[in-house]
Amino acid sequence: MESDVCVDNYARNNVGLNSRQLQVLIGREVRKYRRKHEITATELAHAAGISLGMLSKIEKGIISPSLGTLHSLSEALAVPISALLRRAQAERTAVFTKCVSSNAGEKSSIIIEAISSVDGFAVHPLILTFTSENLNKSSEICSEAGIKFIFILDGKMEYNHGDKTYDMATGDSLQFDAIISHGPKTLNSSIVKCLSILSVDRNN
Repeated sequence: MESDVCVDNYARNNVGLNSRQLQVLIGREVRKYRRKHEITATELAHAAGISLGMLSKIEKGIISPSLGTLHSLSEALAVPISALLRRAQAERTAVFTKCVSSNAGEKSSIIIEAISSVDGFAVHPLILTFTSENLNKSSEICSEAGIKFIFILDGKMEYNHGDKTYDMATGDSLQFDAIISHGPKTLNSSIVKCLSILSVDRNN
């Protein structure tokens, strides 16, 4: 008999992930293995004994599948359930880099290196300016699919990623999984300008 325990309960064991984010990660893995085995959505749904509509919602991270459904999907895909939970189980850390030089040319090389390393991704760059007046309006904590790179062009601020806070200043950078809630916490200068680059997998 299928278990009625949903993956929402699994989120409590994954620091920094809420149930919605967990659903998205599991959906990505299901879709990845389906494509890897060159199985159509219709074929996988039939093999797993679920409707095509349900499979579509699982892959898009819209619904939380039961453990029984995950078991059926894992058998149809010929992978262990742990494979579908792999991304959720992985430690989701950020890479914080302090500026080591005041040379503008050397700082630029850090940005170029980060951009060139996202082959296969759609890149969305933004220049953001934060002040004490617009911080609350423009710096809402967000969560989005992809990898984000933050580079401080000018100023100082504290930046949150999950349950960690990073004290950032001009020349510092932070690269992290954007599915984890993130955003500016406190400004330590009157104005902060930063480059924000969101890289999204074109296949997702």
